Amino acid sequence: MVKRKDTLERKVTSERKKKEIFNQSPTKKPSNAEIKEIVDSIWVEYNPNPNDELDKKTIKKFFADNISSLKLKPLSNKEFEKFYAEIDEDKNGSISKSEMVNLVSKIMKQKE
Repeated sequence: MVKRKDTLERKVTSERKKKEIFNQSPTKKPSNAEIKEIVDSIWVEYNPNPNDELDKKTIKKFFADNISSLKLKPLSNKEFEKFYAEIDEDKNGSISKSEMVNLVSKIMKQKE
């Protein structure tokens, strides 16, 4: 029970931090540490095993859950497939934390 409560508290805290950074003023560029915090919060929320990478289904769920806060337009399946191929830099079929850092950096740059 304690582990479940701890996981829930971490998830709520990370979600709050992610929203705070994504919704900050477009004139304030997030630091590398803030981007890493966003990625860490994504891993807490979407990946029960922090050592694993995120698969395509999980990335699709992440975008569906966060499309409005990211201020992005919804992607068709074809657009998503193209987008996923671009962010999967090593072409191994899943997204690593470093690939997610690059993605979040690009999203934040688009907000400027």
